Amino acid sequence: NNRKAQVCNRILELKKARSYSVRQQFVRICHAMIGFEENVQLFKQQFLEPLVDLSSDKVSNVRLLVANVLLEHKFKFPKDKIETALKSLREDNSRDIALLIQ
Repeated sequence: NNRKAQVCNRILELKKARSYSVRQQFVRICHAMIGFEENVQLFKQQFLEPLVDLSSDKVSNVRLLVANVLLEHKFKFPKDKIETALKSLREDNSRDIALLIQ
């Protein structure tokens, strides 16, 4: 269990990275986690909010990746947790993101 906590903390550190490509890796790891049914509960508890936080990242490529993940798996999450992020992404300055969310 301690090992699991250490791994989760290391993954969560990626979200705070200065490099946008490392933040994208965090999003990709989240996406992979969601794909395994046994990880969905852990994901909701530990990673959903940090993922949603990246919907307002300063780099549009990070926001685009988050938008893709949220849209693909939106029925697995509580609506209230992702609705604000999707609304914000719908109004994004990046045309690609706004079009994806429509």
